[in-house]
Amino acid sequence: MNPRVLKPVIFYFHGFGSHANSRKVKILKEHFKSNNTKFVAVSYNTYDPDKAYNTLKEVVERNISKGYEPIFVGTSLGGYWAKMFASDYSGYMVGANPSFYPKTSLVKYLKPNNVFTDFMGNDHEFTKKMVDKYNTYYDRNYLLSAGVTLLLCANDEILGDTWDNVIKNHPKAKVKILDTGTHRFEDMDALISEIGIFENRIKG
Repeated sequence: MNPRVLKPVIFYFHGFGSHANSRKVKILKEHFKSNNTKFVAVSYNTYDPDKAYNTLKEVVERNISKGYEPIFVGTSLGGYWAKMFASDYSGYMVGANPSFYPKTSLVKYLKPNNVFTDFMGNDHEFTKKMVDKYNTYYDRNYLLSAGVTLLLCANDEILGDTWDNVIKNHPKAKVKILDTGTHRFEDMDALISEIGIFENRIKG
């Protein structure tokens, strides 16, 4: 009997106020396409976590199938969802400047009119009730059974003050502190390299 050959599928989750047509997504998609590795990225609602969860869950379940082993990758808020889905689907996880505490970090973006204007100038409803919903997901029992890598920019001006807690609460994770870069995370070579480690592990 021939041994079962697993194939990697990479799910990329973008950050708060972003979308799946960003420069990061294009670079990752092109790289892993050249490796003949399945890569999936979609835009999702980064304001209401219930809508985000439903969208991402549907995408994951539609694209994961027998013979595939998942790698969940997320930047900023996408790192939060990558962690949760890696737990739910026993997958690998790579987080780049992950926002693991959105209940706290997103409060600064709330406006009196309950509207957030994204980086493309589009307005979105964004309320404290939506931010509070993250407690529902944060309180879930995350059990990360596969490998976890966290890439943290030392000069992250938005989440840098959370890194001590992130490292403390993820003792089994591989953590790399990057001396260059800000919250936007532009070191795509580092991100591709770390994803590639799990990609190659799956391919054997």
